[in-house]
Amino acid sequence: MNESFDSGAEFVAPKKRTKFRYGRLLFLLLIVVGGMFLFRTYTGAVVISDSGIAAVVSGEKITVDELNTRYEEVPDYYKSLLSKTELLNQMVEDRLVMNDVSLKGYSASESDVKASIEKFKDEIGMTDEEFNDSLQLQGITYEDFYASMEKRAKVEKFFENELFSGVKITADEIELYYVVNEKSFAVPARAKVRHILILVNESEADSMTRIKAIRAEAQGDFDFAELAKKYSEGPTATTGGDLGYITKDAVVPEFADVVFALDVGEVSQPFKTDFGYHIAYLEEMQEAGILPLDEVSEQIKNILTQEQEQSIFDTYILQLKSAAEIEILYQGE
Repeated sequence: MNESFDSGAEFVAPKKRTKFRYGRLLFLLLIVVGGMFLFRTYTGAVVISDSGIAAVVSGEKITVDELNTRYEEVPDYYKSLLSKTELLNQMVEDRLVMNDVSLKGYSASESDVKASIEKFKDEIGMTDEEFNDSLQLQGITYEDFYASMEKRAKVEKFFENELFSGVKITADEIELYYVVNEKSFAVPARAKVRHILILVNESEADSMTRIKAIRAEAQGDFDFAELAKKYSEGPTATTGGDLGYITKDAVVPEFADVVFALDVGEVSQPFKTDFGYHIAYLEEMQEAGILPLDEVSEQIKNILTQEQEQSIFDTYILQLKSAAEIEILYQGE
């Protein structure tokens, strides 16, 4: 668990964060409905175009201007992963899927679209304010976004009611995946810890004297959480110094070396980090091991569901392409 101190520094070792928490797929729903199957490669013939037409899909034209506009809407982070040719393939698939969904008679009500929008915001982990700011930053009007999400809502209905309706994951399949991939469910040792922090202000000697005095109180019949509430100068003081479960690589080495050498129920001697002087209390130690099946079964079910749905979608797209007349006229990066 991260703890940020009054100084603005972070107690735990910094971790890399990804801006696009929703992974490889969902941002392209602003651009093409087929974005959830982003990194696919078109295998048809490619020839040079002098006509301004990038592709023709069953008589419907996709212009080079459309392609360029769509590509400019792709966040910079993904442009290193997605070429214009790959994006064009997505636009072709988008046309094929949307035409098929329309032919099948699927529609989306206003409540369907609103539910899809809320689901999308939840997937990307944005508040309403952050979401609206993001649309404005990308130059996307709410009306255009709504139109894209109306497409998504129609496709989601088709996926749920028809294309993926037969996907069922059995308990035996989950157990087999767990056995075959057991090592991927290994977890490091975790310590449940409370601590008290005394910041170093003008006098380091005074800070050391104070932490030693607090350590002297943590003997016999004592309540470490109450001591932390009373004395700690860190943000977790209000929760009794509770850091929750930590792993060795989640905190600075000076802290990990002390905590993971304690016995359960033991209070450390005072020690120093860049943040000040500490004493730590080990409430529980969970040894390294393999997570039990019941803790990861839902995760495994999601993995297997995604794999089956991707396979079904791949077959579906191949069928649409084989039945359509597709001419790719764009040649570029």
